[in-house]
Amino acid sequence: MAFFCLGGYALVLAAMRIAPVSYVGAARESSVLFAAVLGWALLREGFGLRRLLAAAVIFAGILCLVLAR
Repeated sequence: MAFFCLGGYALVLAAMRIAPVSYVGAARESSVLFAAVLGWALLREGFGLRRLLAAAVIFAGILCLVLAR
């Protein structure tokens, strides 16, 4: 597991050399959305109002960064 964490961190550092930091940060936060959806779909975790609002805020932030370009 530690290998994947180290590999993910290395990928983020490499991406920061290529793209603006704000886009890389937004891409990292999008993984939270994927994890929430996969937890709901595969593990049958609850996807209540609190999680839905948090996912909507993250998505809105990513959308703002994309539209500001």
